Amino acid sequence: GLDCSGYGLVLSPDDAVIYLSCVFPGKIIAIDRATRTVLATFNTNGEPRRLAISPDGLTLVAPNAAGWVNFIR
Repeated sequence: GLDCSGYGLVLSPDDAVIYLSCVFPGKIIAIDRATRTVLATFNTNGEPRRLAISPDGLTLVAPNAAGWVNFIR
């Protein structure tokens, strides 16, 4: 399992990667859609909610319930 309390997700512009926000324990997981393997984990030190990604796919935007926004490149 992912040990994740999933809240929101967004696909990369090429639909190859799923980004999943995990409210508890406060991280975002990048998952390869084809192989279902975890590509990366980003700690947000808070409770990430609904995710967005820039059209060029270079920046992941993660609003946080604690009142800040994480920008992940």
